[in-house]
Amino acid sequence: MKFSAIILAAAIAIALTACGDGDNRNRPSKSDINRTIEQARKDVAAVARTGEGSTDRQRALIDIRVRENRLRKAGYETLAGIYISEAEDLLADSLEIVTRL
Repeated sequence: MKFSAIILAAAIAIALTACGDGDNRNRPSKSDINRTIEQARKDVAAVARTGEGSTDRQRALIDIRVRENRLRKAGYETLAGIYISEAEDLLADSLEIVTRL
């Protein structure tokens, strides 16, 4: 009897963990991913509108890193990775900025 109660309690705990209102920040939806990619494109476009070597360009590049950092601090590791990867790829392709941020 005591053994079955322990097994039942363990099964309930596992079920609650699996089906609970868990944190889905690292399992983003397709729309979250699309919005993140679109934001990276907008942010890279902001960099492209600045002059090469200008303070405005440096600020725009820092803004990209700040957005990535905010996503990570909020617990959105997957979206942060998608965001910075997209931004770096676009910077390398369109502005020939090959140094990773």
